Amino acid sequence: MLIKDNVDTADAMQTTAGSLALVGSKPARDAFIVRKLRDAGALLLGKTNLSEWANFRSTRSSSGWSGRGGQTQQPVCAQPQSCGSSSGRELRSRPISRWSQWERKPTPIVCPSSANGLVGIKPTVGLVSRARNQSPISASQDTAGPMARSVADAAILLSVLAGYDPDDPATEPLKSRSPLDYRQFLNRDASKACEWGDAAGRGFHDEVDALFERAIETMRARGAIIVDPATYLRTANSTRRTKQFCSTSSRTG
Repeated sequence: MLIKDNVDTADAMQTTAGSLALVGSKPARDAFIVRKLRDAGALLLGKTNLSEWANFRSTRSSSGWSGRGGQTQQPVCAQPQSCGSSSGRELRSRPISRWSQWERKPTPIVCPSSANGLVGIKPTVGLVSRARNQSPISASQDTAGPMARSVADAAILLSVLAGYDPDDPATEPLKSRSPLDYRQFLNRDASKACEWGDAAGRGFHDEVDALFERAIETMRARGAIIVDPATYLRTANSTRRTKQFCSTSSRTG
């Protein structure tokens, strides 16, 4: 698997957060989650590019660009925008991307996963250690999370990454909790009787439309109730759905 280039690894790789200012930087020890991955048998083959300093270097910074790595691009089309600071997605079409990399912060997990056909999980803060991660931005939001080719792969990675780290006070509640294997929550029939709102745009690309319709039909065949189109009712103080859909939270604790 690959690791984002703002996570400390004590090996031949550098940890630069994409910045030329940190070229040559080699941490003295692995980040806690890197140690957990190695202990679980993971092979770390490299670091992925990102928005320099996790896209916090300027109010006019470019998503997916760094001085050290240049501009990331989507692997399946010519558009340069692969979304979010954790956008080192050029590897998606290769077998190695089955494990992909892990990311931080809410949008850089969900957004590049969505843009590149991956599964991303943004864990609850405190489930996964944040220690020895470069370019922190928010103490209440920064967190590591897996990005993988399937829900099952992401669940396996989260099972490895989650755990108590004395260097991260947010993980203190996990000190007395037994480790969880998140594969136990995988359920092929989870969509039965759930209502899913279809609010996706169509008409931009025929092949994308065909793939989207195929996914909708697969969900329908497994018992999901598809609401198409999904509509929203806007009020003065809030926005709420006119239909009650099943909750599919990306926050995992």
